[in-house]
Amino acid sequence: MYRTFIHILSLFTCSQCEEISHQTGCWLYLAAHHPNVSGGFIHYTSRRLLTEGPEQAEIMHKAAKATFHGLKLARVQETAQLSADLLNTQAQLVESQKKQVKMERELAEYCKDLEAKAQVDMERASLMAQLQHESERN
Repeated sequence: MYRTFIHILSLFTCSQCEEISHQTGCWLYLAAHHPNVSGGFIHYTSRRLLTEGPEQAEIMHKAAKATFHGLKLARVQETAQLSADLLNTQAQLVESQKKQVKMERELAEYCKDLEAKAQVDMERASLMAQLQHESERN
């Protein structure tokens, strides 16, 4: 994508921009910046704009610089926030997995207790039946 960006910008040479400005009589300011470039942005200001409105050209340049800087800063902040969110989610997952293991152990112990109680209840019922049977005999 960066190569495409550079290729397209190479089509707009300074002389071509100046020619467009001269032939059309327009004030021309062109600014471009690629998100993956760490350096400054590319810009062109026509002679006419610099001659007739140097203060406005400076305002436009500062605005473009601030805009590109803000966009890059937002990307960095968004990336940092996404990384922090990912780490937080991973930590929550680990905690959830630990809780799951603990709960599974507790469930297994509870099931063993239930089985033991059921066994005791069956033995008690068997003893009660034997006692009743013996008391009926006597």
